[in-house]
Amino acid sequence: MDNLASWMTVKKEILRTASNNTTSIVGIRSTCGIDASESTVWRMLDKCPNIVRSRMKKCPQLAQGHMDERFR
Repeated sequence: MDNLASWMTVKKEILRTASNNTTSIVGIRSTCGIDASESTVWRMLDKCPNIVRSRMKKCPQLAQGHMDERFR
């Protein structure tokens, strides 16, 4: 029972960490200090309906006209 209680505590900590910032799975693992695999953390976050993970979009490049205006 103690093992289950400690796992639930870790689960809550992972969900709390993931909901408050935009860190990666590896970042969440290092912040929480757990030794579970990345796929285990990913599955846990995937099962939670309140956490939506998505890949960050790359920033669009500035057009030449915008760069000229910006650096004047």
